[in-house]
Amino acid sequence: MALPFDLHSTLIDIRESVAKAIELEQQTGQLSACLKEQLEQLHRAVCLPDKAPKEALFRFAVDYIHAAPDCIEALHTLSVDAAATTYSDHFITTTCQYFNAPPAIIQDYTGLRLLLNQAYLAHRLLEEVNDQVASIGGFQLVPMDMAHASLIMHCVLGESLANQLDHLVLLDIELSPVKKELLDTEAFAHHQKTRAQQGWGEVLTRWPRLQNDLVIELQFGQTITVNLGENSH
Repeated sequence: MALPFDLHSTLIDIRESVAKAIELEQQTGQLSACLKEQLEQLHRAVCLPDKAPKEALFRFAVDYIHAAPDCIEALHTLSVDAAATTYSDHFITTTCQYFNAPPAIIQDYTGLRLLLNQAYLAHRLLEEVNDQVASIGGFQLVPMDMAHASLIMHCVLGESLANQLDHLVLLDIELSPVKKELLDTEAFAHHQKTRAQQGWGEVLTRWPRLQNDLVIELQFGQTITVNLGENSH
């Protein structure tokens, strides 16, 4: 299937929404207040800097939001290169719909708080898609790993809401009319072999937010270092 909308314009709209929400946040402090409320609980699972922990978590959240449209754009471009759009276009459409028409469960949120919910949905869906692609070809379509970052965002959003958003993503995957078997083609297999040889250097140069620089550590029995775009804005 072809995308039923102009992806370039949609991504511009998403990025403009983020910029406007950041300006609004300077007036309202809505997301900052939410993060402040979560700090005590988060300290049990997340190793935040001793100095200005709320500010570090705020930067992390904003970078997580910023990364979403880049991941969508990268998935589309790399799917075209991999002859995988018959599989990926449906999920790109679904991901963009999270931003264009927020699910009812998050419609009461506004500003960066709404965008954080939408980015969580987007990253979780793209994570599932990437995992399915890797199960077929042994190689992801996009060199991103937001799983640990999303675990932190799961804590930030709160167990109840995050679980409901996770359920929505899994339902969207389950009810999808396209299945990963669409990737079982010679063209896709050839692309995967070529990608394995070439690596991701040029991709990471084009979309640097797919790489990580901001360190926040997640501790669930062990310490996992999570990096996400310190210099991305």
